[in-house]
Amino acid sequence: MTEHLADSVIPQLRKNIPGYDDMPEQAQWVLQDILYNVGEGNLFQRSPNFMRAIRKGDWAGAAAQMDWDNNKKGYETGARERNAERQRLWNAAWGVQSAPNTAVEMVESQPKFRPGYTYVERGPLSTS
Repeated sequence: MTEHLADSVIPQLRKNIPGYDDMPEQAQWVLQDILYNVGEGNLFQRSPNFMRAIRKGDWAGAAAQMDWDNNKKGYETGARERNAERQRLWNAAWGVQSAPNTAVEMVESQPKFRPGYTYVERGPLSTS
C-alpha cells in the first residue's frame, strides 16, 4: 500500500487537486483513501460536484459529496460506514460541521456502527 501511495495515488492527487500538499494531513489521508478505493476515474472524471467543491475550497460541500457506493444493487452498510468515517475525518481536518442527511447521519442511525472504529484497514486513516 505504501509503495502504491507514493508511486501512484499521491502524484495523481497532486496533479488534480490544487494545493493538495498544503491541506491538513487528515484531509490528505481522506483523499488518499478515496482515490485508492474508488479509483482515479470515479474521483476525477465522474465526481464533478466533489471536485468542484474541492477546487472552490468548499470543505463542507466536499464532505457532503463523499457518497460513493460501488455496490450496483444498492447502498451497502460497508460503503456507508466508510463514507461516514471519511466525512468525519474530513470535517475534523477543516473544522466544519456535518451537513444534514450525510453518510455520517445515516450510519449513526445504524445499530452496527461502532464510533471510533477506523473502517480503512489498508490506508493511513486513523482516529487515534
